[in-house]
Amino acid sequence: MKIYSALAAAAMSLVIMDSCTETVEVDAGLDKSRLENTVALTGSFKVLNNPRMRAVEIHEQPVTLQLQATLSNSHDAIAEFIFTAATDDDLVSAYNSAHETDFPGLPVENVKIEDDGLIAIAPGDRLSYEFDMTVSPDGLQQGRTYVLPVRTVSNTPEVKVTDRDTVQYFLFSMQGQRPSAAKESGIVSICYIESGYNPLNAGEWTLATSGKPLFDIVHLFAADIKFDSETGKVYIDLNNNIKAVLENRDKYIKPLQDKGMKVCLTFLPGGDGVGQSNLTDADIHSLAAEIKALIKAYGLDGVDFDEEHANYSDNPQPGFEPNGPMPYEKLCYEVKRLLPDKLLTVYYIGSGMNSGFPYDIAGLEPGDFIDYSYWAQYGDWSEAYTTIKGMDRKQWGPHSVGFGPLGADPQDNYLRQLRADGYGVQVVYNLVTKDGNASAGSYQSILGLIANRLYDESVVHSGIDHEVDW
Repeated sequence: MKIYSALAAAAMSLVIMDSCTETVEVDAGLDKSRLENTVALTGSFKVLNNPRMRAVEIHEQPVTLQLQATLSNSHDAIAEFIFTAATDDDLVSAYNSAHETDFPGLPVENVKIEDDGLIAIAPGDRLSYEFDMTVSPDGLQQGRTYVLPVRTVSNTPEVKVTDRDTVQYFLFSMQGQRPSAAKESGIVSICYIESGYNPLNAGEWTLATSGKPLFDIVHLFAADIKFDSETGKVYIDLNNNIKAVLENRDKYIKPLQDKGMKVCLTFLPGGDGVGQSNLTDADIHSLAAEIKALIKAYGLDGVDFDEEHANYSDNPQPGFEPNGPMPYEKLCYEVKRLLPDKLLTVYYIGSGMNSGFPYDIAGLEPGDFIDYSYWAQYGDWSEAYTTIKGMDRKQWGPHSVGFGPLGADPQDNYLRQLRADGYGVQVVYNLVTKDGNASAGSYQSILGLIANRLYDESVVHSGIDHEVDW
């Protein structure tokens, strides 16, 4: 659960934690209560409304997180804990060192923990009552991310706090007056804009009642992962269209962000026989560092990976790892380590994801360091998130929609199921201008169906179509 604590503990290395299964014979007549009492009692806390400890956005109002103290086993007496916002500069420095970041520490005067952080668990229980931690944006700088270490101390001698749980790290991203595109249903809409089209078109669709943007996230598709056979280096190549958008971010990116949308850059193999699924550890580190530099330089909100067109078998390259999920997972982990306050999303396509992501990396499940993933067969339905270890439905898009000759329109029954069953993502691919090559009907009807089924609103187009002007 505690992604930032675990990432910090992992420091700079990539450690693979393969799971093992061992069968143990247990006497059916064993008194389990006696066994439980011999197990060490440990305590920690969980965050009910942010269980994976993602970076928390704060706009102009305070944000409250609901916490709950936990015990590994029940105890026959009161278990008491003290949770405090830490002021230690060395903890902030340790976090920044582990992630190669420069986040300032969140001032403790901006933090209020209910009951002054003194929380008790009743005898026989394993969970405390829910308690609040509220963070105020007063005096904090818009556009900065702050790190907050929270210490957990046990006041009960029989209850220990493990080294991993002694300090947990929260990240708070100050949005200031930048609005939020989040909708009441909690479903995130992602829009892909192909290279050669104007991304501003994604911002011209809004919900009629709330006025929020239809799309929460815009992916710029795509930068290429390339291999230089002469130097032996893997690098990122920006085509002229992507470069024009990035180098004019105030014209093409900032207007979307000012409406509350996130703008991310997709990375795609360039057909050289090298891609996410066969990188060496050295390539992973250097590529992740280059990706971080791009995201920071152009003020983007995250990274998206698509593994199509690698041509591993048609164009094999010596010196790389066997094609499989492990290098891909490592790359996702490393990018998230370097960009812990940014989004990391993965299109479920490509040979490296044929069997999903089954491995732990540095003690974390892939669902801990991947924010969202989604099915890439348009108009179809899949629950393949179950093959990504640790991922839940809120992180998954089971029914993607694509415009153009390779796409497919949304299915009404699937949209209803997506919402009813608690899935969290809807993808729209290849949006161009207002009425591009939708295979059946106009964008207005197709996007209107998505808006109605997922958000209970109709959709409105501004009437502005943005052509390519670079």
